[in-house]
Amino acid sequence: MSGPADPRAGVVADRVGTDPFAVHRTVVHVAVPGTAGERRARRLVAAHTTRGWTGWVLPRAAVSAQAAGADVVVHGRAMAGRAGRALRRRVPAGTALLWWADGARPGPLDRLRARGCNAVVVTTEVASRWATRVPVPLLRVREDRAEADEAAAFVARAAAFGPA
Repeated sequence: MSGPADPRAGVVADRVGTDPFAVHRTVVHVAVPGTAGERRARRLVAAHTTRGWTGWVLPRAAVSAQAAGADVVVHGRAMAGRAGRALRRRVPAGTALLWWADGARPGPLDRLRARGCNAVVVTTEVASRWATRVPVPLLRVREDRAEADEAAAFVARAAAFGPA
């Protein structure tokens, strides 16, 4: 776990206001296998576990008891269709963060699905397409390459926002 002995803690705190690793979190990343979202999720889990968090990457069909008490980060279209409805039923009330920073244009159903999340991460390029119809905070990144520290801050902020 991060603490005063961690030389990076001050740098993260300077950028995001507080060190997101100061509190242990368990984060389940849900992604469609073989997609950019899954690669992003694996990269984030690897970086976050070195800082003291616990995490997994699961396909949407495998989300079950492992999500109990965890923060859930859904990457891109992992919330699509029937699988999205099943995922929402299996994810306990708690933090859900939809990471839609792959530049894809959201459709009306995508914006509707986002209403079940605490926050949505989008690139600045597509933020205006989301802002008008999503009643949750939008967290913006310049491109789909957010650093692990920035992503951790997004998870912590989504938890602070509370369920939508």
